[in-house]
Amino acid sequence: QAEIPASDGSDIFSYPQYEQLCAAAGDSARLALFDSPNRVEARAPGDATYEEVVQQLVSPNAFEVLGVPPALGTLFSRAEDHYPGPRAAVVLSYAYWQRRFGGNPAILGRALRINTLPYFVLGIVREGFAGTEPGKFVDVWIPVTTTDPGILIHDARLFHIIGRLAPGSGREQLTARLQPAFHHYQEIRSSQGGLPAAVQKQMRETNLVAHSGANGAGGFRAIFSRPLWILFGVSACVLLIACANVASLILARST
Repeated sequence: QAEIPASDGSDIFSYPQYEQLCAAAGDSARLALFDSPNRVEARAPGDATYEEVVQQLVSPNAFEVLGVPPALGTLFSRAEDHYPGPRAAVVLSYAYWQRRFGGNPAILGRALRINTLPYFVLGIVREGFAGTEPGKFVDVWIPVTTTDPGILIHDARLFHIIGRLAPGSGREQLTARLQPAFHHYQEIRSSQGGLPAAVQKQMRETNLVAHSGANGAGGFRAIFSRPLWILFGVSACVLLIACANVASLILARST
């Protein structure tokens, strides 16, 4: 898999930009879209009150690209891959299915209300899969095509992109194919909204880089990797000092 962040450290894209990158990728990779998980209110069949769950919006091909099979039922398909009129379906995580519904297969096909809107339960993902962002555990997935149509046409940069490389294709090859489309989109964005010249120049000079997506997508690594390395270095120094002190004590006692 390949994660698609820009070289300026930004790894979020708009839906129109995602569509252009998909077209540019051609047969070298299949790209899928994911937003950052967020908390919503859900009400199960027969319940009178709502409970808080973690939701993630995805492109309908997301599970296919990730290679995640269903544990029960089916996952999203082309029936959710168009607008208007996509199928209002939801997929549940295995952990949420067990925790909330006791693993009852009768939940398939029943309506689950999420933020007051009805979605019918299409399937359950395989056990152990909890999402694409490290440290965030998703309960329900909804196709992005069933949300506010404004997200699909405006430059709302909300989404991460993960792709699966085709056999014989590498990340460098994919980057080369995506770069012209990315630069074209950046040119259009930089010319709109009366941005300062320095910002426009930075946007035009930003390149796209495809990194390994084996560890998931999102800003978790970018936010915490540097502080963790610093903490690791400080801990190593403290341990080294402690070892030196112990060695000095042992040497003094033996003397």
